[in-house]
Amino acid sequence: MRTGGLNIYTVRHTGDAHYRQGVHQGEEMYETGGFIVHFFNKEKIFKLAQGYEVIGIDEFEEGGLPRKLFQVIYRKNI
Repeated sequence: MRTGGLNIYTVRHTGDAHYRQGVHQGEEMYETGGFIVHFFNKEKIFKLAQGYEVIGIDEFEEGGLPRKLFQVIYRKNI
C-alpha cells in the first residue's frame, strides 16, 4: 500500500451474540456451524494499526441476529 493509502475493513466485535459461543479455536476465534470467526475489540484494532493512522472505528449491526461489527479505516503513514 502506498503512503497515504486507505485500508477499509470490517470485523465482528466482542459485543456480538456469537462471541464465546461454539468451539474455542484460540486468540478470540470460535467455530460455529463449520465457520471460524475471529472477534476483535478496539484494543486489538489499535495494536494491529502500527504504521497506520486510525481514521475511524464505527460500530454497526447487520442481519437478523444481528451481527455486531466494526468498520475500520486506516491510513498508511510510512
